Amino acid sequence: MLRVKAETRDALRVMAKETGSSMQRVAEEAVEAYRRQKILEETHAAYARLVQDEPVRAELEAERADWDVTLCDGMVSE
Repeated sequence: MLRVKAETRDALRVMAKETGSSMQRVAEEAVEAYRRQKILEETHAAYARLVQDEPVRAELEAERADWDVTLCDGMVSE
């Protein structure tokens, strides 16, 4: 059991009707979308901090350069 505002319940009901899903499924998908969005926001913030740290950024760029040589490893260019 989950208590939500009447407006939230009504919105779930409308979305469920529009999509042919249950209110529970709409709520589950909304929570999953929110969870994924938070992960992306946290990843973006961590990367922003990383690139502002010059020694760490240089290390990352060096590692990327090492991996770049494997991008076409064994592939013939046409």
